[in-house]
Amino acid sequence: MRVLQVIDSLEQGGAEASLVAMAPVLRAQGVDLGIATLRAGGVLREAVRQGDVPLFELDAGGDGRRAAHRLDDLLRRHRPDLVHTTLYEANQLGRVRARRAGLPVVSSLVNTPYGPDHLREPGISAVRVRAAQAVDIATARLVTRFHANADEVARVMARRLLVPRSRIEVVPRGRDASALGRRGPRRRVRVRQELGWAERAVVLAVARHEHQKGLDLVLDAAARIAPGRPDLIVAVAGRDGNATDALLARADRAGLADRVQWLGFRDDVADLLVAADVFVLASRREGFPGVVVEAMALEAPVVATDVPGTAQALAGTGLLVPIDDAVALAASLGEVLDEVVPPTPSRRPARSSGRPGGSAVDRTAAARVRFERHFALEGVCEQMASFYARALSGARR
Repeated sequence: MRVLQVIDSLEQGGAEASLVAMAPVLRAQGVDLGIATLRAGGVLREAVRQGDVPLFELDAGGDGRRAAHRLDDLLRRHRPDLVHTTLYEANQLGRVRARRAGLPVVSSLVNTPYGPDHLREPGISAVRVRAAQAVDIATARLVTRFHANADEVARVMARRLLVPRSRIEVVPRGRDASALGRRGPRRRVRVRQELGWAERAVVLAVARHEHQKGLDLVLDAAARIAPGRPDLIVAVAGRDGNATDALLARADRAGLADRVQWLGFRDDVADLLVAADVFVLASRREGFPGVVVEAMALEAPVVATDVPGTAQALAGTGLLVPIDDAVALAASLGEVLDEVVPPTPSRRPARSSGRPGGSAVDRTAAARVRFERHFALEGVCEQMASFYARALSGARR
């Protein structure tokens, strides 16, 4: 079975990282997979090439007509059995051109746009969002089957795209355990020394600088914790975005300028998770966050907002707080830090809070077991290959 994955770019992002991780494994399992990007380059490009996965960069410079011609030409030359599109631009272009070429097309649903939370984001035009949704609904009729990365994404997007829920299959994101490695004291000490984290209580966030990701809430929570934690440092790994300037100003106003490390894009997130004392994800909306799966695999304590996809991933193996509640976020982060890095010279273990799931250590051990059972990459790729086979079989009937 030959599949062509069409995606906007290979920049850092959950959908992009998941595709790059899955592609070589799918090929090893017998799926002849190639990747086409609308834009050339991207921080994940080299990882694709190292995985020996065919990469086709349409690179049309934003010219929609040129992109269509180049994709048409690629479909004629590559002759896939199935086209798989991911992210908005690739969905619209790939669905139309695949069907014009007489090829079945599947699309991934990886987030929950078009809702009230999306419309409240700074700089968002309701008119443009509704126009984009109308286009998405129209091209969704061309799709043979949909893949969603979480149950809630499938439920919500079935309604917003006017698609029967029965046409959407859920396959979660997976990660390669061998590539991530294991948590260990030597690895932890090495990374902490390299980053200047020795003797610090480290809260790690991994996210683009966008309103959706809730980094402003992380800063507000840190400001509440900081007076009682002189050892606190917040490390933020992720590329700049629309909220970068506002976040820098917010950190400065809160007196956190010397407490926040802006790490930018990192290709060593696994090392960061091992070295951090707690991982925080404060998103206002998410599909199925792959970085949470990585934290589970590496037994990093997790505090996150109660977004359905995140809750589905953790299933009780991390602490969840209400969305947009910096006070609750600060309380849970402080609780975990007090347990794993007690603010006393003796470093005596703090007493457990008595929460369901036990101590932070109990939760992280349970998270590792859950990762191995549900999110190990080989098993997830087997599910995706089966999804492709069912989509192709249904298209042929």
